[in-house]
Amino acid sequence: MRRPWLLLLAGAALAHDVPHPRTLALRLSPAGISLRADYEVGAGEQARALRQAFDRDHDGLLDPSEQQALIEHLARTAVLRTRVSVDGAEVELRRLSARAEKADHPASSTALLAVRIELRASWTSGSGDWLGRRRISVKDEDPSGHVPVAVSCERCRISDASSGTWEKTAGEERVLGANTPLELLVRL
Repeated sequence: MRRPWLLLLAGAALAHDVPHPRTLALRLSPAGISLRADYEVGAGEQARALRQAFDRDHDGLLDPSEQQALIEHLARTAVLRTRVSVDGAEVELRRLSARAEKADHPASSTALLAVRIELRASWTSGSGDWLGRRRISVKDEDPSGHVPVAVSCERCRISDASSGTWEKTAGEERVLGANTPLELLVRL
């Protein structure tokens, strides 16, 4: 006999879990490489414990310096294992911005914590293979074993991708539903 209420309880228990705490969005163009990393700590005890760890004076409120330290911790965690290489050479990802959500809540809050990191890199020197294609590699790890990646290529062509599905529109090509490690062949 089926018990649908058990499924409802199981769904309610999992409602606060984040299936993929980190996601990546890679944007390629002749001007350079942009990477956006989103990282979430699901609502619940883990988010509260993290806030409390940054409440240095234990007053229950995160002052601006404590909030900034929390945001910096989330930002470093978001890109800790993220690596992008072009034609086998790792590129230097420079942080442009880090925006957090709900980092200003009281230390006792169990609300979701989230951060979005914007990174930028220049193309490495070289012209790629004999067809002028550049090999881009995105590597990342998390406890689930892979990190979801969406790729967009503006004013360039994607020749191959190791995972995901292609979507082509005027002026832009995309690879959706990809996972790390991801290998791409792109012609600028």
